[in-house]
Order: sequence, then C-alpha cells, then structure tokens
Amino acid sequence: MIRWIVEIHLRFKGGLDMGYEKALQQYIEATNTHDFNQVKKLLNENAIYWFSDKTCHSLTEIQHYFENAWDL
Repeated sequence: MIRWIVEIHLRFKGGLDMGYEKALQQYIEATNTHDFNQVKKLLNENAIYWFSDKTCHSLTEIQHYFENAWDL
C-alpha cells in the first residue's frame, strides 16, 4: 500500500509539495465523480497506471480503462 501511495504522489501534479494525504484525498474524490476530466486534472501528463490486467502508458489509455470500469 505504501508503494502505491508514493507512486501516486510522485506522479500527481504538484509533486512533493502537495503531500500524499491531500493528493490521495483529491484523487479519491475525483475518482468518485466518475468523470475522468476530474481525475485528469490531478494526473501528471506522463502518468503510468498498473492495473491487475493492464498497464496504461498514456492519459488516453488510462481514461479508456477508467470509463470502461465505471460502465460495468
């Protein structure tokens, strides 16, 4: 869990200045909107996501994965 938080924290816009607690809270709130535009505001343009069945290497891939998951 700690590694996941650090990975998220370092890839968020704002980087180390934001603090991991704030970054994680904003991420959770944005994800719960089910509107990827809210999530995208927080992500670094070079973000990489590791899901259990896929690795996404671009914001477009990440968006498609999120939107597919939200539609299930």
